[in-house]
Amino acid sequence: MHLDVGCPICLRKAETTLHALWICPLLKNLRSSCCLNGGKKVLDSASFLDFVISFSVKVNVQDFEILCIMWWHVWQRRNNVLHGQLLLPDSDIWEWAISFMHDFQEFNKIKLQGQHVTRPSERWQSPQEGVFKINIDAATRVRDGTSGIGVVIRDSHGHVRASLCQNLNANFQPQVAEALAILNGIDLAFENGFLPAVLESDALTVVNAISLKAVPHTEIFEKENTKA
Repeated sequence: MHLDVGCPICLRKAETTLHALWICPLLKNLRSSCCLNGGKKVLDSASFLDFVISFSVKVNVQDFEILCIMWWHVWQRRNNVLHGQLLLPDSDIWEWAISFMHDFQEFNKIKLQGQHVTRPSERWQSPQEGVFKINIDAATRVRDGTSGIGVVIRDSHGHVRASLCQNLNANFQPQVAEALAILNGIDLAFENGFLPAVLESDALTVVNAISLKAVPHTEIFEKENTKA
C-alpha cells in the first residue's frame, strides 16, 4: 500500500506536523501576520511538541492561546483541502484566531443584572467510591442570541468517563441554559449507565427549584417575570 505523505497544501515537501502547522511555504503570510519567524530549516528536525513548548516560554499567555487557536484553524484548513474544498488565504488566519479568542471569552462570561460575574476557582472534589459526579455549566451570549452547555462526568478517581458540549441556537435566560445543562447531564449519565451519580452546579436557584418538587419549574424565572 502506498501512503502519500506529501504536503497537500504546497505539494512540494513531505508533511510533518510541524510542516503542516507552521513551516509550510504557503503559511508565509501567516508567520508574517503574527510577527514570528518560523520558516528556518533548523526547525525541520524539531518535533512539533518541542516547537510549541519553546513558544510557550517566549510569549505571554494570551498570545500563546491565540497561537493554539491559529494552529487548530490551520489544521482545519488543511483537512478542508483534502476533502475538496477551496484553500482559504493564510493571511486571514491570524485575525480570525484573534476574533475567535475574543468571541470565546465573551461567550463564557455570565451577565447578571448588567454586571459580569467571575466564578470562583474551586478545586474539584471526588465523590465517594463507586459514585460518579456530573459537572455542568452553561453560558449565554447576548450579542448573537446563542447559548451553550457543557457536561463532564467523572468517576471517583477523577477520570473523565463522558462529556458533552452543545451549542443552543437560542438566546436562553441563564437559568434556562443551566437547567438544560442539568437535564442533559442527567440524561448522559443514564444513557451510559454512570449510576449512582451526584450532580454539581453553581446555579443555586435552578438546583433548589428542581430539588423542591412542589415548586413549579416556571418559578425558576419568577424574578425575571415580576420585573415586567
